[in-house]
Amino acid sequence: MRTITILLIEDNTQDIRLIREMLKEIRYFNYNLETAATLKEGCEQIQRNNFDIILLDLNLPDSTGQQTFQKVIDCNNEIPVVLITGMEDEKLSLKLIMEGAQDYITKQSLNPDLLGKSILYSIERQALLRNIKIQNVQIARIEKERILIAKLPSQDPDPILRVAGNGKLLYINEAGIKLLPDWQLIINEIIPSRLKDIIDSIFIEGPNIEFELCHREFIYSFYAVPFIEEGYINLYGRDITARKNAELERAKMNTDLIQRNKDLEQFSYIVSHNLRAPVANIIGLSAIAQDENLEPDMKKEVVEGLSLSVKKLDDVIIDLNNILQAKLEVSQKKEMVHFSKIANDIHLSIENLIKKEKAVLVRDFSEVDEMITVKSHLHSIFYNLISNSLKYRRPDVPLVIEIKSRKLKDKIELIFKDNGMGIDLEKEGDQVFGLYKRFHTESAEGKGMGLYMVKTQVETLGGKISISSEVNKGTEFKIEFEI
Repeated sequence: MRTITILLIEDNTQDIRLIREMLKEIRYFNYNLETAATLKEGCEQIQRNNFDIILLDLNLPDSTGQQTFQKVIDCNNEIPVVLITGMEDEKLSLKLIMEGAQDYITKQSLNPDLLGKSILYSIERQALLRNIKIQNVQIARIEKERILIAKLPSQDPDPILRVAGNGKLLYINEAGIKLLPDWQLIINEIIPSRLKDIIDSIFIEGPNIEFELCHREFIYSFYAVPFIEEGYINLYGRDITARKNAELERAKMNTDLIQRNKDLEQFSYIVSHNLRAPVANIIGLSAIAQDENLEPDMKKEVVEGLSLSVKKLDDVIIDLNNILQAKLEVSQKKEMVHFSKIANDIHLSIENLIKKEKAVLVRDFSEVDEMITVKSHLHSIFYNLISNSLKYRRPDVPLVIEIKSRKLKDKIELIFKDNGMGIDLEKEGDQVFGLYKRFHTESAEGKGMGLYMVKTQVETLGGKISISSEVNKGTEFKIEFEI
């Protein structure tokens, strides 16, 4: 079994003891643990020993916040760092992960399984990034050598162009010919203005400038070598699509990591708050029920109380199950789904309620009416947003619900708009999609699950949702799906 050498930089003795106990419960690797109570002591240990991973508290006696992480990285930027802190700062966590931290865990959400997996995954990610860096250095070296020694540009697999100082395209090799139509390039003609601006800046700013251009689904990096006296510039292109996709994947991985931490904190909140009350009631009432001298009326109240507490406990468990189902990887078969049919089916299912509230449901899917997705998830999103509009209508204004679709460049946008009560986003904007968060409680019943489930299902399908709203004017939700 693998043995992992860990450095824990933490000044709180209780937290050190807690982490030691959690590490003892982990069964899928052995470990050697060293501790340091200050940043200075930690850096000294980093210089003396070879650690596989560093567990770092940001707030230490001799350093706090972001600078703590930066100083550890300055000591050694090859060792993966997992931040374990009492601060719940999403912006800071994202910033530090983008700057090189492998994970960010709040002490409130820490448990043996989360700690163990974070340690393993962080070590694996750091090794992967190290290999990528080595490969990029090798690729850069090879590329520069290729540019310097290329004798036959016409046979080069990557595009090579020569552009005169006045913007005229003088030469393009065979690999670059495929770029001509999309970039509107013609031999011996002036290149388009968007490219000419780049060429002009190269003549002004000097040699060896790199820039990027897209061609359909490909991304090219061009290395510009100007020959000022001769009056032209050579542009050496390289396909960097794979590298760019890898960068996007890493950014997505970091975002997913932060979202998983938030989900763990949310579940911890549910368990500690929403389950505790009914369980405590059940325990207390059960103790009272064991009294043999209990009066019949009191016994009846105890039984009713037990029944109510069990019902509340069951409701929370059902909510947890629904959330877990929505968050599971989409394993259902994807199919072609028509927005108009989903909207029509929902209209028929709640037609009586729509008539009762004298609401008008306006649908416009003329721009785009279909996409390949999980039908049950999309149906739930439509149903929850339409129901939400009906629930929070203004009693003095006829309700109008508008649903429309738009086809953007590489996205489909769905818009749900109503003229209902609206939400004060300045006060409550950060809670709109929160679990068990309710608004206008005096006007409608509910548990605060609807918008949370909508956001969860939209993100599960790979989309994004945003809201704009104004009190007594209405609300608009925009959902974007990439195609």
